[in-house]
Amino acid sequence: GADPLQGEVRPNRIMISRFLMVDVFAKSFLIQAAWNPERMQNVGFLFSVRRALKNILKDHPEKFDAAVARASSFFNTHPYFAPAVMGMAIHMEEKIARGEAAPENLESAKSSLSAPLNALGSLWFWDHLKLLAFLAALPLLILRDPRAIVAGALLFFAVFNFFHIRTRWIGLGLGLRYGESMAPHLLRLFPSRFLPAFRRIAAFLLGT
Repeated sequence: GADPLQGEVRPNRIMISRFLMVDVFAKSFLIQAAWNPERMQNVGFLFSVRRALKNILKDHPEKFDAAVARASSFFNTHPYFAPAVMGMAIHMEEKIARGEAAPENLESAKSSLSAPLNALGSLWFWDHLKLLAFLAALPLLILRDPRAIVAGALLFFAVFNFFHIRTRWIGLGLGLRYGESMAPHLLRLFPSRFLPAFRRIAAFLLGT
């Protein structure tokens, strides 16, 4: 698959090791494990990025506590897009440590991205992709053969999670690479012109 960290090297590009990228990616699946009504997903956000923050700030240990405090602030977005915001935060924290960005810029970027990404995730994944994955598996699910039912369930999860997991991984890479400028690059993965086609396919599969 496409590697979101390959390509042109930008002057402000932030790099973490592949191990740390996988660490953030894996932990991001627990973004809602400690959801709370006061700060929503902040505990999961901090849990996901803490090790990466400690690594990129190893030359600025005095700034680590402040970075942890920022990662603990209010956060709430669609869970599949949370890794993109995590990557952006890691990117910007290193710039803050080098004096190239103000801490308020990170808070502003997190706040301005969270709601639009929440809406985008609901539109694509809940309203369209989940239905299409279900309809693709439906011919198998309605059969009486237990093996066909199992195959249909596996097909549903395979179709849905291919796009789900791909979004998490590529979003994380784009956030790490482009920081607060990553939104246009992320949106290219979800062109709105595809939505009418999705609706037509769903209508066809439903026989309407």
